[in-house]
Amino acid sequence: MAIASIKEDSERAQHRPLIELRNISLQYANGKNDLPVLDHINLRLDANDFVCLLGPSGCGKSSLLL
Repeated sequence: MAIASIKEDSERAQHRPLIELRNISLQYANGKNDLPVLDHINLRLDANDFVCLLGPSGCGKSSLLL
């Protein structure tokens, strides 16, 4: 999965984020084993950011939006 932002890091550091996720992990129960979907994801979105999630089927794009 790829996450891209159009703002520079120095510009972002000056503002409080609108949404910030830190160290997010998600697993689905799959019989005897858990299926890891998200593994320690960090995401910061500022006001007016435009974000596009890209990746193959089953990589966790929709799960991240939960």
